[in-house]
Amino acid sequence: MTGEQELLEQAVNDVLGEHSDVGSVEASEGTWSATLWEEFSSLGLTSIDVAEALGGGGGTLADAISVVRLAGYHSACAPIAESSLIGAWLAAAAGHMIPAGPLAALEVSALAGIGAERMSGVIPIVPWARAASHFVVYAERPGGLAIGLVDVDETAEHLEIEHGTNMAGEPRDTVRLLELPQPRWSTVTGLRVADVQDRAALARSALMVGAMERVLDLSLSYVKERVQFGRPLARLQVVRHYLASMAGEVVCARAAVDAAVTAVAGRGGDASLAQPAAKIRAGSSAGVVTTLGHQVHGAIGFTKEYSLNLSTRRLWAWRDEDGTEAELAVRLGSRVIETGPNALWSRVILGEH
Repeated sequence: MTGEQELLEQAVNDVLGEHSDVGSVEASEGTWSATLWEEFSSLGLTSIDVAEALGGGGGTLADAISVVRLAGYHSACAPIAESSLIGAWLAAAAGHMIPAGPLAALEVSALAGIGAERMSGVIPIVPWARAASHFVVYAERPGGLAIGLVDVDETAEHLEIEHGTNMAGEPRDTVRLLELPQPRWSTVTGLRVADVQDRAALARSALMVGAMERVLDLSLSYVKERVQFGRPLARLQVVRHYLASMAGEVVCARAAVDAAVTAVAGRGGDASLAQPAAKIRAGSSAGVVTTLGHQVHGAIGFTKEYSLNLSTRRLWAWRDEDGTEAELAVRLGSRVIETGPNALWSRVILGEH
């Protein structure tokens, strides 16, 4: 990690640390923290890997992933991953200036008919839709991905947002488009809906790694303080085994995310394989980390007053979002099969396209 990255992570930890106590997070369940978003935005952390010319921070994807991982660690009650890694990325890819406020991405491929003046339809389970200042709508087209921006305030009469939540209390809303006027579309050649799905899987993986790191840290602290049978839990062999297993899973999941970031940046590996693979690894690791984390903590780990549940409930919810392990394994296998048997070794092992 470079000195600049250390400073970045310190700044993010300082901001998120003020909003990550149990009371603050629970108070934001079913809604979101506009205050936290404003603090992040003032530091230029909400679109960090977008070019400065488009209103971003001019950083790298690795920088953005670090921010998202820490958002997962602190159970941030704001759409940091969804807005920065997906919404802002899509808007910037189409050459749009990044507007103020959170962004939510909506796929409207089935709604945005070519030649039609308006769109109507229902898009379910949209993360943080109620918080969005703009929707980044995108649709598959023969020449690539058509992307447009919709100002929520200006088109409010054409939008209905039905509130919903996931297991962790994070907003997962249903968006209804009611004769919404077509936005100004920009088509990005070579970009597909599948690329957006892969990007979302990577973003979710980064969040999950952060949450798993939090579960591990809480577990390590707890076993040093908790005394059982006359000695700290940390001295029991079975507890040490649990902690070692958790640490191994966290390292594997983080390594998979790092490998995906490297592939997306074009520095080695196949991004179309590495991104879903990262989510598969994160989901599998989350099952082990949450199980052993609660085992180590015993009964206290299941109380809402203790912060462990903030991370484990998110991990259980995130494991099913943006592709389960089974769904992504099918996607991964299909892509490998498409290349034919002669390309199997070079694509899987060497990362060649």
